Amino acid sequence: AAYWTAIVLTSLLFALGHLPYVFQLVSEPTAAIYAYIILGNSIGGLLCGYAYWKQGLESAFIVHFFAHLTMIALEHLM
Repeated sequence: AAYWTAIVLTSLLFALGHLPYVFQLVSEPTAAIYAYIILGNSIGGLLCGYAYWKQGLESAFIVHFFAHLTMIALEHLM
């Protein structure tokens, strides 16, 4: 339970840490933008946190790297 609590809390902090970037891009963010940023980055934080817990820091870096590659690929496909 302690590991999951730490992973959930740090993934929320990770998501909130992306909000200043949103404020640079959008002058008046909507609730949908807040939800997208917080939910999307929290999911990424959960995956990276789980990878870190089970396999170490390098695996969390790899998960983060492939998450960005996936987002870039999906952006080009749309």
